[in-house]
This record gives sequence, structure tokens and C-alpha cells, in this order.
Amino acid sequence: MPKISLLWLAAEASCFAAFRSGEIWLDTDGNPIDAHGGGFLLDGGVYYWYGSARNGMSPPCCLDRGVNLYTSTDLYSWTHRGLVLHAFNSSTDNGLSLERPKVIRCTGTGQYVMWVRGSALASQLLAVATSDAPTGPFRFVGDQTDPFRTV
Repeated sequence: MPKISLLWLAAEASCFAAFRSGEIWLDTDGNPIDAHGGGFLLDGGVYYWYGSARNGMSPPCCLDRGVNLYTSTDLYSWTHRGLVLHAFNSSTDNGLSLERPKVIRCTGTGQYVMWVRGSALASQLLAVATSDAPTGPFRFVGDQTDPFRTV
């Protein structure tokens, strides 16, 4: 009987073959997917899932570490690629939450453009970030000390 590596078994055990309503969805490393308010991009046969990194934050509805990225080729098994845009924190924003990231590829420039909503207290803010690759890193466009505009 052939030997099967434990790493291979762990990866297979964390992958889904079907959607399971109400269950925590795990990535290919066996960790809960952390991409709240996510947006999706299909590019070159790969699905990209961008969402707020909020697992472990208190309260999870109001703070995040930035925008996480997961990739998949089958929409079942998702691999965590890390933070592609870090949370924007300044002395005036009190830990601005980055919400609802949406990414498109600009055919004119080939760049990837992310729109992200920021919320701090009662303000609704919007910022744009760009990257040369869908995997980031993304960098805010415009004023790096305050890239957000009130909507």
C-alpha cells in the first residue's frame, strides 16, 4: 500500500466538496475563512475572494486588520493569500474599518483597482487602491495620509 503524506491528508480534510449551510467554512490550511463583506473577481481561471479580516477582533462588526485575499479554482477549496491591503489607522480615524472591497481589472492599464468603503463613527467613506497583480499588495490612490473621501 502506498504511503500518504500527513500534509496531503490535512489539506484534503479541510477542502469541501459541497456547500454546507450553517457550517464554518475552512480554508485549505484548516482555518476559518476570514473575508467578511467579500467581493469576488474571476481572472485567468482563478477566483479571488477579497474581504474584511475580522476574525478575532472585538467587536468583530466594527474593526478589522485590513482586506484578506483567498484564491480558488473550484469555488469550494480556498487558499489564504494574506492581507492585500492593511487597515488604515491614523490619529483621527479611531481604527477605520475597511468594508465591502470590490476589485476589477482595468483593461486600459492592466492594473487591478479596489474600491473599499471605510466607516468611522457616523461617516461613510470611500477609497480606491491599485495593484499590478490581483494578489496585491494594493496601495491607496491619492493622499496617503488620508485616502478616504466622504460619500
